[in-house]
Amino acid sequence: MLLRKQNIIELSEKNFSVENLMKLFEDNRVHFPQEPEIKKPYSENLARLVRAVEIGIPMPVILASELQNGDFLILETGDQLQILLRYIRGDFSVYLEGLSKREIFFRELADQNARLSSMLLRTVFTLRIIDYRTPKYLHMEVGLFHEKWNREREQAVRDALYRGAEIDVLRSISKEIAYYRHNRSLLENEYTTLYMMLFWGVYKNELQITADMCEQELLEAVINELYDMRYVWLDFSDVVSLCFRYFYQYGRRELHHTRSKDTKYNEKVFGLLVCFYDMCGMCQYTHRETDKILCELFENKSFINRISSMKITVKDIDDMIFYGKDFIR
Repeated sequence: MLLRKQNIIELSEKNFSVENLMKLFEDNRVHFPQEPEIKKPYSENLARLVRAVEIGIPMPVILASELQNGDFLILETGDQLQILLRYIRGDFSVYLEGLSKREIFFRELADQNARLSSMLLRTVFTLRIIDYRTPKYLHMEVGLFHEKWNREREQAVRDALYRGAEIDVLRSISKEIAYYRHNRSLLENEYTTLYMMLFWGVYKNELQITADMCEQELLEAVINELYDMRYVWLDFSDVVSLCFRYFYQYGRRELHHTRSKDTKYNEKVFGLLVCFYDMCGMCQYTHRETDKILCELFENKSFINRISSMKITVKDIDDMIFYGKDFIR
């Protein structure tokens, strides 16, 4: 039984002028999880931000994680700060209604309207900073509570927080399902793979976890074991490859299709599917028998409802795995 300690979230707030943030950005001390392609909505948002600065509207507080080396990882969903810093750096031009008849770069704005460009550089953003001593899974909890991340953004933040050999292993393993889910992005496949590995780790009893761990803490436990247990995860990769090859080849993709509002329904299905496929292999069932058993299981409305209502906890994952064992045997 692992000993548990009480973890707390340490927060502080600090004001930065855009000019100071720009220096940190150029020194690679301010990081963003993703670099969005500059499209019309971003240009329009920047134009609104410039207008807000011009009439004195204060900037919103921005959530940030302090990294171990003192750098900042910006967690905001809207990318306002990133777009502004990239504009000042000269990455793109933008049309500013009432100020120009065409799209202009920041250096041109500085030449045409020194007052406004100076106001932009003096604009203050307040960073609400999660202290580096706060456990990383709590950084994720805070971000998920305050921000509206999609799968890609959530995984991009996770990759930045936990970057290192462990994330490299995750990326390598996620390529196993990328072949079958080629219409998904690399980050989406990493996201799904991580949840599948959690289910596998609980199923195989390979993880250093306790029953009271929350979802983000469980995912952190998987990440922490990725490099040290990389050879153990080879078995997982082999089963994933066989499982996905079989079910995608024989048109069983409907097993994970649903109108459920559960945003993690597919991750739960894939996680359970790989475990159950392994169970069928251990029982030495043929492909035909495996197909029949798993289709019956995943087409059972009661079972589907249980998947939708289950939480990502050790107990719920264990319960579903035991349910599957009883059905398969």
